[in-house]
Amino acid sequence: MEIWDAYLADGTLANQDLVRDEPIPKGLYHLVSEILVRHVDGDYLLMRRDTRKPNYGGFYEATAGGSALKGEDKLACAKRELLEETGIASDNLEEIGRFISGETIYYNFLCVTDCEKSVVTLQEGETIGYKWISEQEFIQFVNSDEMIDLQRERYYDYLVKMGYICDKMNIHTLCDKIDLQPDIRKRVFEFVENFDFTTVDKLQKSYLVYENMKETRLQVQAMLGEDFDGVKILSCMLKACVDAYEVYKTKGISEEIYFATMKCFTRFINETYKMTGKLSFDRYWWTSRQAGCHLFRIGELEYEIKPIDKDIIIDLHIPSDADFSPVAVDKSLYEANKFLAKYYPELINAEYRCHSWLLDEQLKGMLGKNSNIVNFQDRFEIFDKGEEDTEFIEWLFNTKSTDYSTLPENTSLQIKVKKHLLAGGIIRTSYGRLKDRRRK
Repeated sequence: MEIWDAYLADGTLANQDLVRDEPIPKGLYHLVSEILVRHVDGDYLLMRRDTRKPNYGGFYEATAGGSALKGEDKLACAKRELLEETGIASDNLEEIGRFISGETIYYNFLCVTDCEKSVVTLQEGETIGYKWISEQEFIQFVNSDEMIDLQRERYYDYLVKMGYICDKMNIHTLCDKIDLQPDIRKRVFEFVENFDFTTVDKLQKSYLVYENMKETRLQVQAMLGEDFDGVKILSCMLKACVDAYEVYKTKGISEEIYFATMKCFTRFINETYKMTGKLSFDRYWWTSRQAGCHLFRIGELEYEIKPIDKDIIIDLHIPSDADFSPVAVDKSLYEANKFLAKYYPELINAEYRCHSWLLDEQLKGMLGKNSNIVNFQDRFEIFDKGEEDTEFIEWLFNTKSTDYSTLPENTSLQIKVKKHLLAGGIIRTSYGRLKDRRRK
């Protein structure tokens, strides 16, 4: 039985023991030391993980690491793990970073050694090979899929300081930039820490093909198994969005648009919490659009590049947190037109459409002529009044209940639509074609 010391988030001892493979109480952490080995000649040491290891078997990692035993501080742990996993004994260890993920505090060390390169030894069950690579090869390694993503994230500060990182995105950075809820973020990091993304990475590239999105997502979910709070598929969607960053970078699309687009995850979780009181993710059926680079948020609106029959249209969506004023909508449409001209010039003449309950012409009788909704409707030629739908209840009333008598009456529109429904009326999800997308 392996015993660890428990730590608080600030790195101080909690005066409590932890047992390996047993649950760690909330608010407590165990300590892990990781060591990156660099030779005095500039070469870096990589150790190849045993192929029998459940996560990232056969991958090379830089270089050694493990959990601190009871009574062992971070430096003592680093020295022991270095010796056990590489056969290198050294007192020349410099702390280069600290990183918290899930219930683990990682301390990163750099060991600069002048040892004979042939003295490296392997540890049964842990490593099956090693290699020394030049600094240039190391730079290529850290910017490739060959490096384990989580290790790249933990060494991130050092890699940036040394000029080794070439604008790579990662799940931790993405979660920070989109202000993902702290409790959800913690659950995501715990899953990420123990999941081998190489099992789904190739499959998730199929999100880039619009027609393959649904089937791809279903296959990923089948691989993940039970997922009561949606965190497993959320984590995989976030990883797909991390990979999508390369598409943005290649095209030259700004980080502002990238992060604005990916903030949908935070918004969706907030919306679900507002309706259910639970922090969970249930919009996985939608976010493959963001992961596949088919939908972009530009200003207040979202624009989906959508194949229809043999044509491609631009489908407009109105996020729940959007400024729906005429000025804000005008600006978004103008910026979207510039976006397409620059990044998708082949779509510059594509038709803009919207399929929404906000286009139901019955709403005009319930609203004043200066209403934002009426102004939005007036931009469109309605070519199909659409089908009866109750999905709008979720957006207008913040509930999924179809018991009309219980719907809230906090706004004039809620009052009028509720009265309309109780009288036997319906709301349709209508189809509109934008009359003039170039308004500014």
